[in-house]
Amino acid sequence: MAQIRNRPELDQVLTEAKRCTNFIERADWLILLFDWIRKGTVSQDAGKDPRRLPIIRLKFLLTILDRNPEWKESFVKNIRTLFFEVEATNCLTDVGLGNQAGFLQELGERIVGKFLPSTPLRGDFSSLLAELFPDESDIAWLEQIDDDLFEKFVALLKNGGTEHDLGHRFQTQALDAKSFLISQIRSFGLSAPFRERTNLPAIRTSPFFYLVELDSHLKLQSSEEPLSFSQLIEECEALLGEVNQYLDRHGVSISLIFQIERTKRQIHRLRLLQDLIEGGPAQSAAVRALIRSVAHTAISNQSVSQLFRDNYELLTQKVVDRNSEIGEHYMATTSREAFKMFKKAAGGGMLTAITVCLRTLVYMLPFAPFMTGFVQSINYSVSFLAIQFLGFTLATKQPASTAAALASKIEGAEKSGFASLVESIFAILRAQIVSVFGNIAAVIPAVLALNFLYFFFVGRDFMTHTEAEHILESTDILGPCAIYAAFTGVLLFSSSLFAGWVDNWFIYRDVAERISQNHKIRSFLGVDRAARVAAFLKNNMAALAANISLGFLLGLVPTFLKFAGIPLDVRHVTLSTGAFSIALAGLDTHLLQSDVVRAALGIIIIGILNLSISFYLALKFALSAKKVNAHKRRVIYLRFFSALARQPWRLFWPQKPPEIKAPAA
Repeated sequence: MAQIRNRPELDQVLTEAKRCTNFIERADWLILLFDWIRKGTVSQDAGKDPRRLPIIRLKFLLTILDRNPEWKESFVKNIRTLFFEVEATNCLTDVGLGNQAGFLQELGERIVGKFLPSTPLRGDFSSLLAELFPDESDIAWLEQIDDDLFEKFVALLKNGGTEHDLGHRFQTQALDAKSFLISQIRSFGLSAPFRERTNLPAIRTSPFFYLVELDSHLKLQSSEEPLSFSQLIEECEALLGEVNQYLDRHGVSISLIFQIERTKRQIHRLRLLQDLIEGGPAQSAAVRALIRSVAHTAISNQSVSQLFRDNYELLTQKVVDRNSEIGEHYMATTSREAFKMFKKAAGGGMLTAITVCLRTLVYMLPFAPFMTGFVQSINYSVSFLAIQFLGFTLATKQPASTAAALASKIEGAEKSGFASLVESIFAILRAQIVSVFGNIAAVIPAVLALNFLYFFFVGRDFMTHTEAEHILESTDILGPCAIYAAFTGVLLFSSSLFAGWVDNWFIYRDVAERISQNHKIRSFLGVDRAARVAAFLKNNMAALAANISLGFLLGLVPTFLKFAGIPLDVRHVTLSTGAFSIALAGLDTHLLQSDVVRAALGIIIIGILNLSISFYLALKFALSAKKVNAHKRRVIYLRFFSALARQPWRLFWPQKPPEIKAPAA
């Protein structure tokens, strides 16, 4: 059989069926048959849609079997014997539903599965299923199987409805699977982490409590009429939806989201099993739907990226929503707002000048590399927090928030032809450009002034001539500053993600309420002060996490990378401009004009890459969280670049609103 596996032909596959004597051989033969269905050749293939070829081959297979009774007999015998040899219960209860208790366990299982060989074939249908449907393209042709073709295959395999009929065996296993799924769904629905996020007063008031009695349709205490299977399942699904909404409002737990998504899939599988068990006209459709569902979930269950998409969706939306609230404050729609943004940025630039000078002093201390990085992290974090709470702004911290705000505006912008959205893009970019100019315009004179004071009291500049030349080299446009600036853009985006995660964790764990209600804290701080501390943390946790994490990312990440032998450093536009200004003072009469020009051009590149990389990553993340499709993205980009080509000055100055003429008297 191995000799024909690479290029299977139907006559060889059907002839091989006669030689199968045990389960492994029959399973190997069935895998070979499915290979032929996917990529075999028949004369009818020519000129056909490639997506329809498996269906054409299935029809051709039926025709050949009808014309060759010997092949037909061995084909049916092999299929029936194989299905009697395998146990389908585990496949119906586990495949595609996630067989691990938590997200991290499931993630580990999928990652390990990427590297280990496939599961050996055994008397369990789930191991065979992975070999029969190895690729996502299999779902497409399974969904194209119509009622007529499916019924022909069912008729081919029927055995007159005896006690040992294949259908009877499968229905028995479906009953076992139903009982197992009910116990799993009921267990999660009655668990404490789930019930605590519902409004149900007691366990007995939960619809999950009565799932065990589905067969007898036990009447709920709150109902005068007994609930059917579908009614009870609908109540369970509604309760799952309520908990999802609760998490959306009060913070997301990845572990709980994983279990909710798993329970939703289990309920869907339970519905299909119930339709199959009840029989009747809908039974055939139920079998087809069950086969497609098991195959589809089996394939998607192998994907690590799909696991993240399914379980991080709510968390990413929470992060985006939180950042979009902050980003609303970073838009310059009028000249007055632009000037106000400039003043805030100037304040941020002056505080950054102090940070740059302190950084220079720290480098003079005889610390080990790690301690130097740690102290610089503290320096950056305190500076960023001071800028935040004094109402100033730092340009490079805006993109992650403004991109989220932009993505949040897309949902309602289509009605106006995206005109309002295009104006929002201009307002965001304008605010960032104004902020960069504000930061730079303030940091240069502030640093020079601090250097003058340092020289007046100490008798020397912050930097020696050699140190100043090194600073100019660090921002030289011909050096690696562009790579470092792009890497810094990634760190800027990462800090916003971390801030969103911390804010979500803080809300989900009710930390503010714990602080305000804790007996020891209230005794130490007093009731009113404990309440104020809790309120402050609740309102500012995202800002605290963003600024502190950014400080430590800029200070310690380069240290760890150098320790690992990776030559990556950070280049932040405002900090680099401040260092450049100190270097100019240190060079004095040794000023080399070409070096200064290249360093200044490098700072421009650093600013562009800091902003563009962090904005691009944040926008891509936000659009994905908001489920904005590719077509809509292309339309938005086209509208924006068209407006930019016609009116490039809008990047620097707001467009005047159209004048509304008063009606003639």
